[in-house]
Amino acid sequence: MVFSANRPLSRAVTTVAIVAAFLVGTAIPASAHTSLSDSNPSNLSRLDSPPQTLHLEFTDPVDPQTVTVRILDVTGKPYEGATLSTESEEPTTKVEFVLPDLPEGTYGISWQSIGGDGHRAVGEVVFGVGAVSQEQVRAARFEAVTAEDRTVDLAGATGRFLWYLGLSLAIGALFILVWMAGAASTWTPAGRALWTLCRLWLARGLRIAFVGGGVRLAATVTILANSFQGGSSMSRVGRALGTGSTMFEVLLLLSLAAAALFAEPVSVTPYLGRNDARWRKIATSIGLAVLAGSVGGHLAVNRAPEVAVFVSSAHILAAALWIGPLCLVALWLAASKRSEVSADDRSALLAAFFPRFARAAGWSLLVLVITGAEALWANIGTNLFGNRYGLALSIKLALLLVVILPLAWAHDQKVRSKPATLGDPGFAKTLRLELGALATVLVLASSLALLNPTDGSPRAGAGASSDDALSAQPVADVQECAGLSVGQPNCYKSYFSALMRIGDAGIAVAKILELSASDRYVASQCHQITHDLGREAANYYKTLGEALSFEASACWSGYYHGVVEQRMSQYDDKELLEMVPSFCQDPARDKYSFVHYNCVHGVGHGIMLRFDANLFDSVPYCEKLADPWELSSCVSGAFMQNVVSAQEGHTGATFKEGDLVYPCNAVATGYKDECFGMQTSYILWQSDQDLSKGFRICDTVEADFADDCYQSMGRDISGNSLLDSEKVVAGCALGGAALREHCIVGASLNAVFNDHNITKATELCGMVEATYKKACLDARDEAAASF
Repeated sequence: MVFSANRPLSRAVTTVAIVAAFLVGTAIPASAHTSLSDSNPSNLSRLDSPPQTLHLEFTDPVDPQTVTVRILDVTGKPYEGATLSTESEEPTTKVEFVLPDLPEGTYGISWQSIGGDGHRAVGEVVFGVGAVSQEQVRAARFEAVTAEDRTVDLAGATGRFLWYLGLSLAIGALFILVWMAGAASTWTPAGRALWTLCRLWLARGLRIAFVGGGVRLAATVTILANSFQGGSSMSRVGRALGTGSTMFEVLLLLSLAAAALFAEPVSVTPYLGRNDARWRKIATSIGLAVLAGSVGGHLAVNRAPEVAVFVSSAHILAAALWIGPLCLVALWLAASKRSEVSADDRSALLAAFFPRFARAAGWSLLVLVITGAEALWANIGTNLFGNRYGLALSIKLALLLVVILPLAWAHDQKVRSKPATLGDPGFAKTLRLELGALATVLVLASSLALLNPTDGSPRAGAGASSDDALSAQPVADVQECAGLSVGQPNCYKSYFSALMRIGDAGIAVAKILELSASDRYVASQCHQITHDLGREAANYYKTLGEALSFEASACWSGYYHGVVEQRMSQYDDKELLEMVPSFCQDPARDKYSFVHYNCVHGVGHGIMLRFDANLFDSVPYCEKLADPWELSSCVSGAFMQNVVSAQEGHTGATFKEGDLVYPCNAVATGYKDECFGMQTSYILWQSDQDLSKGFRICDTVEADFADDCYQSMGRDISGNSLLDSEKVVAGCALGGAALREHCIVGASLNAVFNDHNITKATELCGMVEATYKKACLDARDEAAASF
């Protein structure tokens, strides 16, 4: 890259790095974006008498002085008089308000919290007072964000766009000017025109960025000032200007002003040498502006701000270094075609410029991929497609992969193979197309200022996050939920809850699993949806044993998580130890049935969750079960949860790096059957689903337990192939002939337990070799008999 080869600019990078370390080290960490975890009145509740206070509990600490509430009834009538009663000036997760007297009716209390970056998080608590039905409460619709709020948010996004655009133009101009400096004697008319254009746009870009930064600052101050309680308008503005986020916005403006001051002589000077100190001063000032702007971004409010500020700054600079030079070259091409510059002259200059630019763009791409992955990673598994913030990030990635990268590759190849054609209209056309996609990326990046990264499905018992109103009563057709622009999370929650009450929790979980293959929201929120269902089931069913008696291991055992967290949380460790033998009394009335098994197996899951996935701490609780069959079922649940925990990235899971058989080679002999009966799920996961490797490992385990390992392989092959009999037969054939029967048995059992009928198992048994047919059918019948 040109900059790294230039001594003054290298010193600029060093200067910015030192200042950055100081800024990040001395900055007060900003509060992260938050959402509501609990409230009183609770969301969608009905009260006999009006509440006197409102209690809000957030997932992350908030500044109580920036939390505001707005009360509306279903007609849109506002009720004034809600007063903050939390006196703490320190960040806290619990905020209380004294409420005015509310007559009988249905109300929505919209809450708003301002993060340390000046961005808002919003949501609602909906409740009814007096003679209103639960259906009326669920059907209520409210608007969480006012038109004034949206206007300010839009202004902030516009400011960010101008900031990104101006910054890109200034950095692009600086890049080209430094590249051209020192070669005045060889300039052609095309070169002189490009030099003049870039001198002009260096100053213009800085002015545009300055205006954008000013609009950003004004929007941030307005949001903060409106959120503070009490005092005059001027005093609230003064408080807003004194917060960390606005101080960095002011630093951004000062840095841009300094850069513009240093750039002013450049705009009127016909020639500057490459080692002129003004380049370093301009670059240093721009770098400081980027750092200051990054402190006020979403990345800067995560749990590692020291890293996030650098990640965000690198992302912005890399994007600007790609967009800016291309934009200026496009402007120069358009201008040169209207002048007397020849096509050969244009092509010669482009052929000299693009190889150097390609190197800078390549490094920019690498930085963009690495830093962009951080933001995507934060949303994957929770909200990548479940909210608009994640969707905007995804569209940015799609544009990069589908449009920008192919065009950049085509331009690079053209530079290398046909430099004489670079001045042709076709090249200018594709260049404009690439710039259009890059401009769209800038707009999307700016729009992120309007969105909360933590938006998505509301936490259990919480008010809805984002600006979505809460859903109506349960819908008859779940497809109606997918079409909602507001209230989507609660619509799904109400639908599956109603399905549980009409049928049972197992039916609801099966429906969730079915929809996860076709419904984007269910697929992205599968674990959270089953988790919420589990919490409701824990309250709906009379006993924990009854709630755990369903097959619900889908979606990373989210249902078990919810049930256990809701019910087992009421016991301390000693009480839990005493309660284990009685958890499954009701399901045990049909002794050793499938329902009985699922209950005791679920207890094993629950104990592992309670003890942070520590297998050796959990097994002693299963040992309180005197019945050997119940003990085995409970331990198998613990071993299954151990694998699930590892796949979820839980650091407490009991595994050992480099030893795919552990903990099966470390547990007591009496538990090795159950361990090897689950271990292949971990082995295959760690081996990229290499079935041959899985069987080879099974062949090396202790001889008495190799059959359990093969049976576990059969279960995994059956599940991973979606019960495809041909794939099961082919998969089991990869194992040794002596133990292949056990693989077929595992697949047959899984087919019955998965579908709760013998159809697929019968199909499988009809396709296996005659040697294994009887064992396959016996396993099928044994599984079916447990229903």
